[in-house]
Amino acid sequence: GPIVAPDQSAALMLARAALGALPAERAIIDLPASNRALADVLERLGFVETFATARMYRGAAPTASQSLQAISTMELG
Repeated sequence: GPIVAPDQSAALMLARAALGALPAERAIIDLPASNRALADVLERLGFVETFATARMYRGAAPTASQSLQAISTMELG
């Protein structure tokens, strides 16, 4: 990660390419809460949501770019 793409279709293409290059059978993709559409597609492909978090800000929350489809890890944001 992260997955940066102009739309859900391109993000899914990148995710599939990355998954195909990984030797592991398991993979974790962390999605921002705003990307419910990609989450729905991944669920149809067999991914299961395992947990959710609450990201809290003091002051105004930063605006994520529309091209941010998935994050690297929760630790890196």
